[in-house]
Amino acid sequence: MVRVYGARSKISEDRLRRSIHLGDQRSFEQDPKYALRLLVDIAIKALSPAINDPTTAVQAIDQIEDLLRRLAKCDLENCWAVDQDGILRVTY
Repeated sequence: MVRVYGARSKISEDRLRRSIHLGDQRSFEQDPKYALRLLVDIAIKALSPAINDPTTAVQAIDQIEDLLRRLAKCDLENCWAVDQDGILRVTY
């Protein structure tokens, strides 16, 4: 669902559909939790008795820390788009 605010002219449904990008798989940009989940899985598997690779686990944990530090600086509630004048146009 897309809601458009304050458009001076009608925006076609086709144009709105073209502004939404879909893909076969999740990306890190679309879903930061996905990157964290992958790193957690790597760390858990590295610490399993079958693999027993603490170096890989520590590297994965270091990357998790780096991602969390970066995410702490981000505005995670960014679900809107403004035009060149800063006027709210689309909430998604």
